[in-house]
Amino acid sequence: PEDLDIVKKHEGKLKGVVKSVLFKGVHYQTIVETKAGTSITVQMQVSEEKPVINENAAEKISANDFYLDVSDIEDLTDAAIIARANAQAWDSITEDWVSIHKISYEIEPKNGTYPVTFSTAAGTSITVNMIVKDENRVVNKEYQEEIFAVNFFKTVDDIKESIALTTDLKTWANASAWSLEDSSAVEITDIKFDFDPEKITPGTYSVTFATEGYEYMVDTTDKYQVGDEVGLQFNPEDIHIMSKSGT
Repeated sequence: PEDLDIVKKHEGKLKGVVKSVLFKGVHYQTIVETKAGTSITVQMQVSEEKPVINENAAEKISANDFYLDVSDIEDLTDAAIIARANAQAWDSITEDWVSIHKISYEIEPKNGTYPVTFSTAAGTSITVNMIVKDENRVVNKEYQEEIFAVNFFKTVDDIKESIALTTDLKTWANASAWSLEDSSAVEITDIKFDFDPEKITPGTYSVTFATEGYEYMVDTTDKYQVGDEVGLQFNPEDIHIMSKSGT
């Protein structure tokens, strides 16, 4: 907005950080971020898929370790365990899906590692770990937001075959955010990762989820550097109401 001025940090009605500077010939188009958003980073462990093969039954079965919070255990269902572990079985000749017939496990409502075994009716089975850890949450008291996500395991093929990777990453990490004021959902708008999905190899990768920040574009003849802490100044008459609801 033309009615915003960049000033010294202590002089501004809003305080922020310079995110980018673009010289436009006679002035600098400067982006100032006044709210970074609430973010959380988790670890994605990627491995090659190595299914268990039952040659006698002509079946294959696969599953991966997964994380849980203590609060998840009370309402844990077989369907949820299958989904979290991405457990699946199939005919090794026709590649038709085979039902998971039995799930065996013992778990307590406390941190630890608990084996879970998935089996087909023909006896093809695989055992992986349910890892119970403390909840991975970040509370931003300044903006009254909280964000949650969990570490997770995936295969190389899961990543390469994903059609909507950012959506899948959010689902796999069970990422969510909400307002501390009224518990309403807050949208996660930014998902950052440091890998090329098409060239990914086994390893551990960081994935960051963040809510939306606030940015202002200011045209100024003064040059600022990316990372500078500045203030934004405006007058009451510069504030314009774009829409109004209620009576």
